[in-house]
Formats: sequence, C-alpha cells, structure tokens
Amino acid sequence: REQLRMGDRREQLRLIACGETTLTGDPEENERKLMYLRERFAYQYPHPGLQKLYTKTTVSELKIAAMAEKDEAAFHTFEEKEVVPYIPGFRREQEKVSGAVRGNAFHRTMELLDFTYLFTESGLFTGCPNNYEEYRRGLDKNRLQNRLEEFLQRETISLRLTEEYAKAVSLPKILNFLEQELAYRMWRAQEQGLLYREQPFVLGIDAKRLDPDLPEGEKVLIQGIIDVFFIEDGEIVLLDYKTDVIDSLEALWNRYNVQIQYYEEASKKEISTMDISFQIVDKAPSCEGALSTVCLFIVIFSFPNHASYFL
Repeated sequence: REQLRMGDRREQLRLIACGETTLTGDPEENERKLMYLRERFAYQYPHPGLQKLYTKTTVSELKIAAMAEKDEAAFHTFEEKEVVPYIPGFRREQEKVSGAVRGNAFHRTMELLDFTYLFTESGLFTGCPNNYEEYRRGLDKNRLQNRLEEFLQRETISLRLTEEYAKAVSLPKILNFLEQELAYRMWRAQEQGLLYREQPFVLGIDAKRLDPDLPEGEKVLIQGIIDVFFIEDGEIVLLDYKTDVIDSLEALWNRYNVQIQYYEEASKKEISTMDISFQIVDKAPSCEGALSTVCLFIVIFSFPNHASYFL
C-alpha cells in the first residue's frame, strides 16, 4: 500500500513538472514552500576548501593515487574492478587463480610460517644456527620441501589457511625464500622474540602533505599494515611481500615508493626509543653500517625468470 502511495506521488510530481497539471491547495502557501526548497537547494557550503578533506585513508589508497601520476600501467592493474557474480567452489576450480588470490595466499602463508615447526621440530636443526653459512650447510631441500607440504596441510586442516590459498602458493618460491639469508635472520629474530608480523599502524599527518590546497592545521589519519619487521643489532629490518610481475627495479620503485615512505614514518613512531634513519638495501642485503637503521626488503615472489627477488 505504501509503495502504491509513493507511486502516485511520483506520478503527480511528474505531471506538475511537465506542466500537465497544477499544484492543489493555497497558491500562496505553495509559493512559500517552493521558495523554501529553492533556498535549500541553492545553499553553498561556506568552507569549499574542506570538501576534499577526508578524515582517514589507507596506505594502499595513497599508493594507488601516486601510481596514477607516475606509472599509468601499474595504476590500471589496481583500478577497482566491476563486481562479478559469485562463482561456486566447483566452478571456481576451473578458473585461473587471480592475482589478488595469489597475493593474499602468499601473504597469509608468510604470516603463518612457523620456523620452529619447519626446522627444529622436524629434526633439520637442533636449534637456530650461529650464522648463515651453518644454516645453509644444514638445509636439506628435500626434507624441507616435505615439511613445508606438511605445514600447509596442517594449516589447512586447522582452517587457518583455506584450501584455495594453499593451492595458490608456489612451493618452489617459498623454498627459495627459505634458502636466503633473510629467512635465517627472520628465524633468529623469532627465537629472540623480536619478529613482528602483520603489524597495524595508524599515522596522523598534516593534510597539506596530501593536497596543498587543504587548509592549515587539518590532520588526516593513515592506516596500514606492515607485513613483517624484526629488530637486529639495533636496526629495524622491514619486509614487504609482493607478487607483482615487473620489468625493472625502477618500475618497482615507482609503484611502491609512497608506501615505503609511510612505512618508514610508521616504523619511526612505532619504536620511538631508537634513532632511526632509512636506507634501501641492495639485492645482496647486509644492513651493515650505522646502527639504528630501517632496512627495507621487498620480496618479489613472481619476478620474471626468478623464483624470488630481494630489493
């Protein structure tokens, strides 16, 4: 009944707008109401400079906005896609794994990666080796691969990892990562209680940093999640996992330098007791040099012609 009444009102308004009928009631009262509506619809917001001001955003949104200016091809890979209908699981199995699923699968697997389960409980090591050379000598790739398969199965059974994610992860790429010195350093930090994964942060910055046209004194909250960082010899070592396909390190930097800047700032605020500077570490990372440094590693799991790549 209410829908029918609303339908009648819409039709009446349509006829009035087309001039096919006139308003009923007192003409003076109708004119007064029309004047009121005109004033309301003609209202101008007295602070137009604040119309573009948002109170909270994310590192990902700022990263994508920066890509639109610097790397158009990369920006289009992050554009919001049209919503597609739900696909049942039996039908999804026939579809190619999407980039988003693959990226989420790698991130979730690396978040859950249990060095104790992989290395000591499996009997590969009696404890964390004293140095990377000893770690490399003690690695048995076949046993480690079997243990990694058992780990994925364990996490799937416990429902901490979905079957879709377990199938989307490339075992050779994870194994290749575990052979690197960076994996050993993560394990050593875990043993010392200095490994931190999926760390959320909220950062308050001056709004004029995002748009110079915004007024002075306004703040914007930026939220994000750091994949993993650990503390080593007075330094913060920060890792970020990517599953991009890239052509050059320049392209990689253009995509993520804004994200890196905010991670640097968040790291400084997170551990404010340390005197932190910032540097990008080469693909043969050492983090040697002055103490109290934030060292960033971007771990690429799908770099062309490489199983993994470390910047």
